[in-house]
Amino acid sequence: MSRQASPAAIGAFVLGAIALVVGGLVVFGGGLLFRDTSTYVMYFDDSVTGLSPGADVTFRGVKVGEVTRIIATIDEQLDIDIPVFVEIGGGVLEQRSGDPAEASQRGRVMPILIKRGLRAQLGLQSLVTGQLHVALDFHPDRPAEFRGDGRVPEIPTIASPLSEIRERFQELPLKDIAAEALGVLRSIERFVGSEELTSSLRNLDGTLLAMRRVAETLEAQLPPLSESANDAFSALSEDSPTRYALDDALVEVAAAARAVRALADYLERHPESLLSGKSEETP
Repeated sequence: MSRQASPAAIGAFVLGAIALVVGGLVVFGGGLLFRDTSTYVMYFDDSVTGLSPGADVTFRGVKVGEVTRIIATIDEQLDIDIPVFVEIGGGVLEQRSGDPAEASQRGRVMPILIKRGLRAQLGLQSLVTGQLHVALDFHPDRPAEFRGDGRVPEIPTIASPLSEIRERFQELPLKDIAAEALGVLRSIERFVGSEELTSSLRNLDGTLLAMRRVAETLEAQLPPLSESANDAFSALSEDSPTRYALDDALVEVAAAARAVRALADYLERHPESLLSGKSEETP
């Protein structure tokens, strides 16, 4: 005869199983069961390659949430969108008083922040793996564009800096730039191998050789020229006879200049003296 199981034992077993499940959710789920989070959706025009569930959602470098789901949707016009669902909060977003911001309060505050310019964009989290994250920040100069149906609160997005650089790079006329660069290289190649450049180099060698010879000649003539200059300076020293003779000559020249000036002044006052001569009465 089989023994009937005790109701108390069955109850204890069920309670233990429930405790294990709850503990597993807390440990392996990071405590998501008890987190006070708010769900938002974002629509990015950029490629979401590298963005996966669990990626961080940051505000100026501070983690405030994480990506929970990424799907692709199609409508009646066959337009395909890729909504990215995120959860924000969970004890990491606090009020200034230090208390965690409640989900109901975040639901009222988020539209105000969006009006002030809160936007989301993709950012590169790791250069090695190419993993992306969602970065929140204020961009009041960028208009808010909504693409969802309104069932899930939406945070508008803007293009990432990498995407903008890629778009500008794609707008460059790369074919024309490459053709012009190739033409310049060919012109340089023709110029380098031309006969004109070879002849110019030969003439330059001859010019340099001539300049070298002139420099050598000047270098050889410098000592005699230096000695002659020293002799000239010695001859013009204050106690040399040449200096005395030169001073006397300068004195006589100055006296002659004064006499000529006096004669010119006299003739300007008495031009008739050129015909009649100087009278004794004329001063």
